[in-house]
Amino acid sequence: MKEIMTMLLAGTVLHAAELKVECDRPAATYSCGGKVVFSAEATVNGEPVKEGKMNMILTLDNYREVDRQSVEIRDGAAELSYVAREPTFVWCRAELENDASGNYGLASAAFEPEHIRQGFPEPADFDRFWAQGQAEAEAGELDLQLEYAADFADTQRDAWRLEFAAPGGGRLYGMLTIPKGEGNFPAMVMVPGAGPSRYVPDFHIDGVINLYINVHDYRPVADPEPAAGLYDALNASGSYMHRGADARENIYFRRVWLGVDLLLRRFLAGHPKFNGRLGAIGISQGGGAALALAALNPMIGRVLANKPVMCDHGAILQGRNPGWPHYAVYTPAPDILEVSSYYEMANFARRIKVPATVIIGYVDTACYPGGVYAAVNNLKSALGTVIPEPGVGHEWGPHFEEEVKNFKEFLLP
Repeated sequence: MKEIMTMLLAGTVLHAAELKVECDRPAATYSCGGKVVFSAEATVNGEPVKEGKMNMILTLDNYREVDRQSVEIRDGAAELSYVAREPTFVWCRAELENDASGNYGLASAAFEPEHIRQGFPEPADFDRFWAQGQAEAEAGELDLQLEYAADFADTQRDAWRLEFAAPGGGRLYGMLTIPKGEGNFPAMVMVPGAGPSRYVPDFHIDGVINLYINVHDYRPVADPEPAAGLYDALNASGSYMHRGADARENIYFRRVWLGVDLLLRRFLAGHPKFNGRLGAIGISQGGGAALALAALNPMIGRVLANKPVMCDHGAILQGRNPGWPHYAVYTPAPDILEVSSYYEMANFARRIKVPATVIIGYVDTACYPGGVYAAVNNLKSALGTVIPEPGVGHEWGPHFEEEVKNFKEFLLP
């Protein structure tokens, strides 16, 4: 039987290997000094692998390796345990030994995540830096232009494609929708997730004013091929998210956050259809923007951030993975930790004075859970709500829809 299994694992069918890794507790949460037991199972072409070996690698937030074992599969599973003494996330990556398919399974265990702290300190002039940025933005022209978007309007809403001047140069583009009918309405603001600009929003809340703002300095188009060309041209000299990391004034997202903040202050605040109730919402790149905007703009009264970016850039100093865009990993600038600290969600979180809900994926390889906890742990305890999602990666996830309902209840009480 072992000979047959070895042939199976080494043969061409291995591309069909599927692996599942789980913690011994469904909530995947442990006290420091406690023990997690990871269990890994594999199937090949739908049949469970009952014998052989599993390579199981344990890391701190998928970064610093703390253990590696070749474990016998017994009764269809391989097990490996670990005891963490300090607050962190311990990840387990499992692969079939002699499997050339590259397939693997992931799970992570949280050890007192509410006590994880950011790896790099807050700069002393954090507030002054952003106040100066806002003052510079206020001194400039908004130059807002609106074009009616009949393709996105319907019987319930009017829609406009908008563009306006971004602080520091260039323009920002997006969509404005306003419910039809008499009276005024609450509003939501959203920046999309990372990637190309969206010609039409990939998220919308009916019954409220929607401001959906892309981060890039090009006008979105509907045709997929030209749209891809615009995005490729944007990244021709390097990925946009790492651009400008040589200096704090040049980080790509400065113009975005300051620009959206200015749009809210100068356009939305005085709009006759706006009733004064505003929420910020987003996933990934948009989740980080929602947190930053809530810290910068007192108009915002509620935040929903799903797997937010830019959390704990300094996690690498604690042996953990930093959050997207992983400046400390991919950016060679010698002072990148200092520069990125001005764009650190853990620092913005201290300044949020309204209820904020943050959803955290425990196997998120873009916005690592330890880093997101380092940020949300700086929220005032009475205002922060954490929604953990064990086994969930960088995706909308199972709780977002329900939390959107709660967000809407704030907008439409």
